[in-house]
Amino acid sequence: MTGAFVSSTYTDLVEHRRAVSERIRQVGAVDVAMEHLGARNERPKNECIRLVRQETDIFIGIYAHRYGTVPVGETKSITELEYDAATEAGIKRLIYVVDDNVPWMKRFMDQGTPAGRLEDFKAALKMVHVVKYFTNKDDLAASVAADLGRELAFSLYRKVDPNKAAGRNPKSISDWNNQRIEIYKGNNNVFLARTLRPSAKPGQTYERIEA
Repeated sequence: MTGAFVSSTYTDLVEHRRAVSERIRQVGAVDVAMEHLGARNERPKNECIRLVRQETDIFIGIYAHRYGTVPVGETKSITELEYDAATEAGIKRLIYVVDDNVPWMKRFMDQGTPAGRLEDFKAALKMVHVVKYFTNKDDLAASVAADLGRELAFSLYRKVDPNKAAGRNPKSISDWNNQRIEIYKGNNNVFLARTLRPSAKPGQTYERIEA
């Protein structure tokens, strides 16, 4: 089962995390989150990095106005270190940042050096990713569900053996993947999948589905 790691600061985004974790479970994935460690902002760095590297298939980064705890001896917060671990492991990363126009409690907004580090981190994220902005927990959860659902569908689609696909000549894996991407783009980036069952009728490979 796909593991989706939820990375963010905690106190300021606790309700957002709960909404996202619920949606992750609803789409059939496992929410890999620091809540399961029995910790909060002071979660152990090494355990979080281990979870990212060993139990995560998709990384979900959620960022608002706090940079997070910087462990002793480190120059980056645990939140940024989690992202770095996902990057180094080659894990798919989905990035969500709160809209700057959304009112936010002042006590959950960093000032000074932490604020500067956060802005640098966000700027780096925007250079690498197509960042999605959220306004509230429901808006965020809906975006995560849609993006995660698409990634799960693609992961299943990639497992199709092109040499066994009905009605198609054998292709190289590269050609097969390129064809899928072109179909996806041609449908305005909407991904559709259909499950076919073997037919019991002689000479018919799959059951016919009447519209």
